Amino acid sequence: MKKGNKVTEKTTLERLRPKAKDKKNVAEVTNICALCESRYADKRCGGCRERWYCSKECQTLHWKKGGHKQECRRLLQSGAEQARNDRLVKATDRTGEKSDEKSDKAGIPICAICLGPPERPVKLPCNHEFCRVCVGALRSRGLKQLCPLCRRPLPPGAEKLREQADRLYTQVERHVSRGEFSWSTLPPTFRRKMKNAEILYQESAAQGDAGAQYILGFMCMTGYGVSQDYTRAVALHTKAADQGHDGAQFNLGMMHLKGYGVTMNDRLAAKLIRKAAKQGHAGAQEMLDSM
Repeated sequence: MKKGNKVTEKTTLERLRPKAKDKKNVAEVTNICALCESRYADKRCGGCRERWYCSKECQTLHWKKGGHKQECRRLLQSGAEQARNDRLVKATDRTGEKSDEKSDKAGIPICAICLGPPERPVKLPCNHEFCRVCVGALRSRGLKQLCPLCRRPLPPGAEKLREQADRLYTQVERHVSRGEFSWSTLPPTFRRKMKNAEILYQESAAQGDAGAQYILGFMCMTGYGVSQDYTRAVALHTKAADQGHDGAQFNLGMMHLKGYGVTMNDRLAAKLIRKAAKQGHAGAQEMLDSM
């Protein structure tokens, strides 16, 4: 065989690895592909935000064949638990601590990212507040997932936390709806699922997710998977209702109407139910017709 006709075979993973243009670019790359261990990984898993990949093909293979589908859920769960623990530590250790929050000349807190007043503020486990959009921008870009003030790791995103919690909640709800057991007699495996779902919902709600606030409030109101707690249910529903969540507005209205966790207030109940009805909530519309 002639030397000029010799063909060099490459593996699939080698073909997928991007080539460095110069030595300067090689020095700047720090992320390693979770599958092929290439040092040119620039794509991050959108779920756990922990694993990097050099290509879409590597990411797909790792998800389907490499076990990252299960690992991703474990990382989300552990991230939520760590965030909850950080919030608890911060809450008990806050007295006498010097604040490093940024504020303007008038003493009004400002977001350390955009240097403006926090819009739809998100309070991180480290107790620092930023604009929700600013925190989302940090997660969506190739930046280190750290608090800009104290450099502590950011918790998983609220939407991803709620999505995983929804999956766990739905699994349990389906078994209950089939009559296999009731919410008050959950087997140990399903009690554990609901405990994990509660932790995920808690961190998502703490980051201001209205859907998580509503569902966790509903769980507290009904006692589904958690201890029934009307006071906590009112607080969570109020946060979600203030963001315009129609289900939370309706539930909160009914709680004011019946005096669950609050003093009975027909006027406020009607106002909340009317708001939910305007957004097309069927239960609220039926309730208005009978009031």
